[in-house]
This record gives sequence, structure tokens and C-alpha cells, in this order.
Amino acid sequence: MGFHSNARVAASLVVVSALFLASASAVAALPRKLSQDDLISKLCSKTDYVKLCILSVKKNIKGKHTGVSVLNAEIDAATNSTKEALAKATTLYKSASSKVEKQILGTCQEIYGDAIDAAVDAKAVIKAHDSASLNIYLSALLTDVETCEDTYSDFSRASPLKELDDLIGNLGSNCFKIASQIGLASKSVPEITSTALNQTILHVSAASSSCSNIRKRHRGLGQLQRQALADCNELFDSTVFELVGAVHDLLIVHPEQRYQDLHTLLSGAMTNQYTCLDGFAFNKEKDVIRELFEGSVVNISHHVNNSLAMLRKRPRRPSAKAD
Repeated sequence: MGFHSNARVAASLVVVSALFLASASAVAALPRKLSQDDLISKLCSKTDYVKLCILSVKKNIKGKHTGVSVLNAEIDAATNSTKEALAKATTLYKSASSKVEKQILGTCQEIYGDAIDAAVDAKAVIKAHDSASLNIYLSALLTDVETCEDTYSDFSRASPLKELDDLIGNLGSNCFKIASQIGLASKSVPEITSTALNQTILHVSAASSSCSNIRKRHRGLGQLQRQALADCNELFDSTVFELVGAVHDLLIVHPEQRYQDLHTLLSGAMTNQYTCLDGFAFNKEKDVIRELFEGSVVNISHHVNNSLAMLRKRPRRPSAKAD
């Protein structure tokens, strides 16, 4: 009996030990709260430029470490690099002797300014968890910088800003990857562009209403001013028609087949806005009427230009060969 009793005790101890070890293993396997550095490493590990992500986030992050604060830090890093590029472009512009070089650098300066605005807008919509708008602004940031490099390529010139532009592009790419991990970047490029265009349609409609109200309220308008406003109304209507068509084409089954048409529609919509403003060129003095809605028109053109830039990122199918 003693032998069997001891054997049972020993067996029980083995079972208890096994259960203890199993419990310890289970506890170890449970997800633990990530430390601040672990969170940065985890989110950055899924980006295309891991080391850059970790270094830039740690340098720019503020306050409590969360997914949103990591994303904000990477956007800040991209913004700071864009400001550096703008400062360099400004310095180069002042010392440039070639007319072509000044033209290119002037374009890059304007584009960097737009990119900085896009980054500011991106941070503003993160709080609202507005993934569609975030995608739009991050895409605008990337494509604005690409446009600077494209301008140098168009003139077959080496870009003195390439290193900074590449850095901004890499940081922007990281922003997208971080956003996708925290549930803020899940829409396709056509969906994002469609959202942007629908917002632009609302802006155009508002500008058209503004023109109509000006014509009704300002009875002392000259004939040329009235004609210019009427032309703007017509151009705005045409723009809405073109943008609605663009949204439709983006959402049909194979929008890639209509890429060139989409590009033409958006280019035409952007041209319409500046044609509207050109209608007031007859007045050499400061035109108060034009100033009432000029900001809105420029803003519309900027939105359409961003949509054009995003459209360039769409995957395009190769055209079918003729039989």
C-alpha cells in the first residue's frame, strides 16, 4: 500500500508540475501591452523604409505613444523635409542664371508649398478618423513632390532636389503603411479620387451660386463684368458636368480603359477655372468683383490638380493589340 500511495503522490506532483508549466507558458503567450519603443518598432516594421521610419518617428513623436501619434510624427517628418526642400529651392532660384532653371525651381517652390498644405490637412482629418480625406491629402503630398522631379525630367535636366524629394517620397510611403495598420487607409485609388471629386463638385456648385448672387446683388456692375460673371457661371456648369462624368468613369467596371478620357476631363475642368478668371483681365485696376470668388476658383483648381496627380497612380491596363 505504501508503494502505491507514494506512486500516486509522485504522479500527482508530475501532473501539478505539468499544469503549472502549461499555465506559465499560456501566460507568457498572452498579448502584453507594448512598450513605447515596441509600438514604434511594430508599426514601422511593416513599412517599406523601416530604419527611416523608426528614426524619424522617434525624433518627431510627441506625448503618449499611440498609433495616431506615430502617424502624426511621420507626417511631421515629411513636412519638415518638404520645408527643407522648399528652402533649398528658394535659395537655388535666387542664384539661378538660366530662365529654364528659374522656371523649374519656381514650379517646385509652388509644389512644395502645396505639399506642406496637404500635410497640414492630413493631420487635421486624422482626429475625425476620416480615412478618405487622409488618403487624398497623403496622395497629394506624394504626387506634388513627384511633379517637381517630373518637371526636371521634362527638361532633361538633373535635379538638385532629388535626394530630398526621394526622402519625402519614402516618408510619405511610410505614412500610408502606418495609416493602413491603424485603420485609416483602406480605400482604393479610384475610390479616393472619386471622394475628392465629389467634394470638388460641391465647391464648384458653391462658386457658381456665388457668381449668380453677385450678379443679382451688385446692380452697378458694368457690362463687361456682367458678361465675365455669366461666362464663369457657364464654365462652372461645364466643370460640374465634366467632374460628374469623371466620377462615373472611375467607378465603372474597367475604368482603366478610360484613363486618357479621365485625364482629358480633369484637365478641361481645371482649365475652366482659370478661363473664368481670365475673363476679368480687361480691368487693369484691382477688380473687387473678381476678388470675391478668386480664392474659391484657385482652391477648386488645386483640388482638381490633386485628383489628376492621384489618377497618375492608378494601375493602367495595357491597351489590347489590334487583330
